[in-house]
Amino acid sequence: NRSSLYKALLPIGITVAGPFGGLIADRGGRKALLLILGAPNFVGWLLIALSKYMPLTAFKPVILTGRFLTGIAIGWIATGVPLYAAEIADRRWRGLFGAFYQISLVIGVFLTYAVSAIPNVSYTHSALVGTGLVVLFFVLALTLPESPRFLLWKGRESKAKKVLYWLRQSAETAEEELAEIKQIIETSPKLSLRKKLREFKAKHVRIPLILCLTLIFFRQFCGINAIIYYAA
Repeated sequence: NRSSLYKALLPIGITVAGPFGGLIADRGGRKALLLILGAPNFVGWLLIALSKYMPLTAFKPVILTGRFLTGIAIGWIATGVPLYAAEIADRRWRGLFGAFYQISLVIGVFLTYAVSAIPNVSYTHSALVGTGLVVLFFVLALTLPESPRFLLWKGRESKAKKVLYWLRQSAETAEEELAEIKQIIETSPKLSLRKKLREFKAKHVRIPLILCLTLIFFRQFCGINAIIYYAA
């Protein structure tokens, strides 16, 4: 039915967008991905908000398109935000910074339902709040520096050094981390796509991959998403 299709379009958008998020992050930069994802996110929320005022014949395609676009944005968020957080974080706090993404996601879901529970508040109001938050995110993302790891990977060492100095507020710490990142990049083999796929046959790659996929599988198939999608 229409309700199930509406809910299904979000994970479909996430699935479609995910791989392209990695390509954008590698080609244009981590910051570029954070900025670009604002477009489908903004348009998606705006379409959902305006769908209530559309003619009956336009309501369904408008709200479904909005849902799909927000799914694309979430797919890119799931790629770009943890990656960016991990690459700018001090190695002592990297795990904590990475966890903030999932914590923020759960808090956002809770706040969405909390706002929707207020009397006389419709999905239109919730969508407008989402639209406003996307604008705020985009403005704040403009002030962010590019990932120093990405800058070094692209050969922009002087820029990477400036960013690390600003992030660490310590010349000694920044120099140490700069040398560490350079060593990792220099010793990492530049492999073609075919050779990268062959790497999955290696035991040291295959075992962590299986563990990660198993954890993701049980997280998704425990049914929590069905509860979240149909809670309203």
